[in-house]
Amino acid sequence: MKIVRRILFLPALLLALAGRVHAGDEVIARQLPPETAINPEAGGGDQLWVTVRLGTGEELPFIVDTGSPVTFIDKTLKSKLGKCLDRGTLWMWGVKQPTAVYAAPKMYLGNVPLLTDAHVLTYDFKKLSAAVGHPVKGILGTDCLKHYCVQMDFAAGKLRFLDPAQLDAAGLGRAYPLFFSSVGQEDTNLFRTFIRHGSLVGGAGTNLLVDTGLDIDSALAPGLLQTQTQHPEPGVIKKMGGSTWYFRSGTWDGETYTNLVVKEAGSAVAGEGANVLGLRFLARHQVTFDFPNRTLYLRRESVGPPANDHYLAKDALLKSLVIKDGKLPRNINASLNADLKAESLPWRVRWFGGTMDVKMDGENNVSHYTVRRHLWHGPWVLKHAWQTGADGKTVADYKFP
Repeated sequence: MKIVRRILFLPALLLALAGRVHAGDEVIARQLPPETAINPEAGGGDQLWVTVRLGTGEELPFIVDTGSPVTFIDKTLKSKLGKCLDRGTLWMWGVKQPTAVYAAPKMYLGNVPLLTDAHVLTYDFKKLSAAVGHPVKGILGTDCLKHYCVQMDFAAGKLRFLDPAQLDAAGLGRAYPLFFSSVGQEDTNLFRTFIRHGSLVGGAGTNLLVDTGLDIDSALAPGLLQTQTQHPEPGVIKKMGGSTWYFRSGTWDGETYTNLVVKEAGSAVAGEGANVLGLRFLARHQVTFDFPNRTLYLRRESVGPPANDHYLAKDALLKSLVIKDGKLPRNINASLNADLKAESLPWRVRWFGGTMDVKMDGENNVSHYTVRRHLWHGPWVLKHAWQTGADGKTVADYKFP
């Protein structure tokens, strides 16, 4: 969701109507949805999504997002939602757009109705759908998930809804007390899911947002990220583009993890001084959100990301693009169009193009590529490629129509 996390800022009047997670709300679902399959790419650069059926019969892909305080439905479905109750604007994934408030429709997983709050918000998911490569029609937020004990078993590829009164806690891994907080929200009645713990790459204990809608490992408070990346070691810490960094390893709660992708928390919107755990990190575990009993359980299953992780695939692709002996890689245009998704590029060139620089570990030369596309969802075209040496002077130059 790579997709940058959202800022959810809404007018006070809008929030007065919107569904909310109340910290003292103890409503627990008695009828549990059936076990469902997790999409194989979840945690490997894609969101975790499930098929939600509306009462009107439409079956729609929804992202499961503990980092969203409210539930969203795509604006194209507004004709199915009845009377509009209010309108406003919101910031989400760094984009400002209008939204509207509707009474929550009936929603089902399998044949089981989901408990939701009274209202939902609309959002235009067109760009997000193009970025992730499949349709997105909604978000199940914490206002819905709070009623359930939700287990994400990435190794088995299953999403389960468990009875919180019948849990075998001993087999669920380490336990972390959960709490709801409005940090990062303008309205103090909008809550998201946190634990009190240090960040994934160090720093003192703080509010740590547990966000299944963030498709990287972690987001760090700006000061902490700056401290951690001031003197990057080649191959150990490196910039991937924009505010995204790669860490070869990190230690969290006494356990070592490898191949971490982190971003500045200003992009992930965790709130002042807060950090985030994202889905790419969580997917290395069996994860159990026992919302009714305010507990998160993590049982580690792997040290690194899954084999199909697209961040590692993108890194390999960029390395393959490096100019060798004054020659361009074979089929570079085909590689760009087939494999280089919008989220693979630095944020500044993500939509319409720009220049990316690729330097292999241990090499002095830097390869530069200028890419363009006429539409934000169109094919990439290589316009210029050149290579500079250690002194910054051009050693190879290619121009294209």
